[in-house]
Amino acid sequence: QGNTALLSLEDPPDEIEDRLRCISEANGGTRGGGDRGLERIRVVPREGLRRALDLLEGGHVLALIAYCKKWMIDLLVIDALSRAHLADENSNAEMGALIAASDEIRIKSGACVLFSHHERKPASGARKGPAIDAYSARGATALYGGIRAQMQFVAHPSGLFQLATTQRNYGPRGESVIWLAQSASGPFVTVEAPAEAKARAEDNAASVLKFLQTHPDTAFSVAEITAELRLPRADGKTVGSKTISNYCKQLVGDGLVEMVGADKNRRYRNWKADVIPFPASPQPLGIE
Repeated sequence: QGNTALLSLEDPPDEIEDRLRCISEANGGTRGGGDRGLERIRVVPREGLRRALDLLEGGHVLALIAYCKKWMIDLLVIDALSRAHLADENSNAEMGALIAASDEIRIKSGACVLFSHHERKPASGARKGPAIDAYSARGATALYGGIRAQMQFVAHPSGLFQLATTQRNYGPRGESVIWLAQSASGPFVTVEAPAEAKARAEDNAASVLKFLQTHPDTAFSVAEITAELRLPRADGKTVGSKTISNYCKQLVGDGLVEMVGADKNRRYRNWKADVIPFPASPQPLGIE
């Protein structure tokens, strides 16, 4: 919605440009034209600065304030915090001064200031692997105490990723953890939590089975089942035919659904066993 300035102090300009265009394409933009949202993002690479940025130097703070005012910046992203100062990260006094400098930029320019920051290394003997931890940021506690919001990006053992809000002083209380998956083209997309996704898949498969059971004498194609049920996805859209096909194959494997035909003529129907039905009442066997 607003204008963003990205101070890219770690990655080269061509890498940042490629990432932004991938994100744009994933959100409806096209490479070479019609880049959705990119017109509102200004990227300032390390190579574009006359000297290394130091937020504890008054002249640099004033320059950032003037830049944000000139381009009406709403969000100033500094990537990464460790490249934006020459101070001791473990000093509460120096990190407190850095937070004060970012406050000055925010107050005088009107822009929200967002830092990306690295996590501390785990202590010797500590449990290995990432975990959601509000105090995982590297450096002095003044960093955590001075910020108004914090989000942590964590790799999950399931292969998914978590974006966890570990501190929030302002704004509405939304989801504390957002689950993400990395798409084939690179950008991350929101997905359901593993437990919720499993429960939804089981519910959807049960809906397919119930549909076929209510039409016991009819075989349906995957396209017909998809169109009839219009099962919901977590993002508000409907489940596609590929997923419906997987549900049907699962039900066939469980012995609950019968598959007839092959390839493009493949259809599914409620499974009916050719067995002799039991009589309504027991008949004597003629033995004592």
